[in-house]
Amino acid sequence: MLIRAVQPILGLGTMRNRRNLHLLKGKNDDRQLTNGPGKLCQAMGVTGVLNGQPFAGPRLYLAETPPDFQLAAFDTIETTRIGITRAVDFPWRYYVGGNKFVSKF
Repeated sequence: MLIRAVQPILGLGTMRNRRNLHLLKGKNDDRQLTNGPGKLCQAMGVTGVLNGQPFAGPRLYLAETPPDFQLAAFDTIETTRIGITRAVDFPWRYYVGGNKFVSKF
């Protein structure tokens, strides 16, 4: 699984520091934190050391949205992948419609 972008909701201060967001002239809005795979990894502190680790392990995990944080209703868009040469017709790309953190539409 490749996660290309996320909308960060918790830990924004830490992510801004990891990404040195204050140094990005004209691009210091939070959209720049995680709107691409490299940015996402840097913001979340994911390094090559975690390569191959399961998402349900002690070092890396996916957590559910906290119960006190309500997500707005959204449409999940399914489309073909971008920038590949094999399996171009498979709808293996999913994103939240209209979300500004999607790296490319």
